[in-house]
Amino acid sequence: MNETTIIKFNPDVAKLEAMVAVTKELIVTEKDFENTDIMVVVKENRLILKSARVEITKTGKSFRENAIAYQKRVIEEEKKLVAIIEGEEDRLEKIEDNAKDYFLRKERYELLPDRMNRLILISNINEIGMLTEEQVLGMDSINFENVINNLTSASLQIDKNNLDKEKIEADLKIKEQEDRLRKGITELFIEQDKRERELNQKQIDLENEKAKIEAGEKKKKEDEENKIKEDELLKKRTEYMAYMKEIGWTEETKEQFVRREFYTEYVFYKKVGSFKK
Repeated sequence: MNETTIIKFNPDVAKLEAMVAVTKELIVTEKDFENTDIMVVVKENRLILKSARVEITKTGKSFRENAIAYQKRVIEEEKKLVAIIEGEEDRLEKIEDNAKDYFLRKERYELLPDRMNRLILISNINEIGMLTEEQVLGMDSINFENVINNLTSASLQIDKNNLDKEKIEADLKIKEQEDRLRKGITELFIEQDKRERELNQKQIDLENEKAKIEAGEKKKKEDEENKIKEDELLKKRTEYMAYMKEIGWTEETKEQFVRREFYTEYVFYKKVGSFKK
């Protein structure tokens, strides 16, 4: 395979450039979108370019199947050729898309007054948020109906919330009236209850004072009894120490004594002596 094989594409560069030169003469603006003859010419030329592109691609694919090395050259030539017309094809396609958008927006402009009126009729729409005309123009029928349904649901929820609020306020007023009535009734008993509590408190204070006096007398008696016991204990201890001194018990001699405790007395035994065996 050589370079001459590559140039067997049909149409070739010259033909493709001639096609593009023809279509570039087509200058279409928005005001031409409603001119059927012009739009037919745009479409026919685009289809011609598309047919040429498809043919180039098919031819390129046929060449690529022969060999991997040759395939790379074919792809490069294919891209080169496609690049010649691809931009113009895209331009013509964009013109057609713009024409579609034009007619779509024109149709939506006709629907706009009715759509805006439907939005205005939704209660609470200002609180929810009114849509702009531009936003409405950007919606197809399905999207617009979904928006209407959502806004209607939101409006119903606001109405429900307002009714709930009114009911709460009404219930609060009734409660306030009942509270005032109860207050008027209970105030008649407040003073009497206050006096009874004051009398009860006086009685409690008297009883507390009495209990305090009795507790003081009881403590005094207990202190006196404890004093007697302490005196008796001190006396007994003094007598005990005197007795131990009398029998000769001291720190130095205590090893010579043995003390036994009985129920009513202590008995002391003293060592008198020892005899070695």
